[in-house]
Amino acid sequence: MRMDSSGSWYLDISDSLLPLWLSRCPLVRAETSSITLHVLKAWKQCMKLTIVYSEYYQFFLSFGVLGGLASSCVWTTSIATTGHWFFKRRGIATGVVTSAGPLGGIIFPVMFQQLEPRLGFGWTLRSIAFICLAMGGIAICLMRTRLPSSHTIKWNANFKIFTDIRFMWTIGAMFFIEFACLIPSAYITTYALSKGVDSSLAYQQLAIMNAAQVPGRAVPGWLADRWGRFNVMILSSVPCAIIILAVWLPADGAAAITAFSVLFGFLSGTANSLTPVCISQLCKTEDYGSKYGTAYLFLSPATLIGIPIAGAVLRSRGGLNFSGLILLCGLVYLTSAVLFTLARVSGAGWKIKKVF
Repeated sequence: MRMDSSGSWYLDISDSLLPLWLSRCPLVRAETSSITLHVLKAWKQCMKLTIVYSEYYQFFLSFGVLGGLASSCVWTTSIATTGHWFFKRRGIATGVVTSAGPLGGIIFPVMFQQLEPRLGFGWTLRSIAFICLAMGGIAICLMRTRLPSSHTIKWNANFKIFTDIRFMWTIGAMFFIEFACLIPSAYITTYALSKGVDSSLAYQQLAIMNAAQVPGRAVPGWLADRWGRFNVMILSSVPCAIIILAVWLPADGAAAITAFSVLFGFLSGTANSLTPVCISQLCKTEDYGSKYGTAYLFLSPATLIGIPIAGAVLRSRGGLNFSGLILLCGLVYLTSAVLFTLARVSGAGWKIKKVF
């Protein structure tokens, strides 16, 4: 089975469906265990279909659409449930929860690489699916909601957030960070190969980036509970933009590229771990799900278009225009940092020592 560059659209669709408000708003007030059980069934079916299908549209529908919707429910209930149990330490709690993501990004690729030659494609995916099923079963046993279930759930977005200028700046900042944060992970391997890096090390760059994201999601959460969530988002976004432009852009060897993977992996962890906490800071706990979901209604297109636009820039000069791609990524990240600063100023003023 051959996969061309268009295969990245599977992940784009999956990630863009993940934040849809339709699956976010009501589910966070429902019974977590019941929702998770049905989601696990959907994810199991997604993996089963991925194994037996071979046409592009079949992968698109099974892994991209069905897998994306199932993943959105798992992610939503986990993050929202965590936010309901924690307030003062919500940053570190959410950081610890989300740090499991990059762990999977390390383990599953290595597992696939080792098992596929021995077991074949089908049984390798089944093995991964069984692990996901086991982990999901543990989650069902451990997750409990604090707030009572709502029997008057409304399947509509909460557009009142757009009357708050803090939300407006925050949504804008999150849009640009969602656009930019996946570009390095999507193209770092190709970039390393183009610079003559040994293929074994080049293909390990993503794993290195994921490994750095584990502390990069937990540690900033701990700092955010003390220094302020928006303050830490700014303190991580600005260095991210600088590292992209000052380290990745001129990187021309294995050492520099690996250094970028480590630094960016650590600093970019806040894009997943702290953005929901920033939303929660601007609303009441009982409104967290609906406002979080409404925000992502407008943010999900950024995840969908980020990698394809970067790919178009990469091919814009008839070759591999990595300079244009890196400049795009760095400038978009810098724009996000500016908007987070405006959101912080709108909520706490210009006092530098203000915790916000």
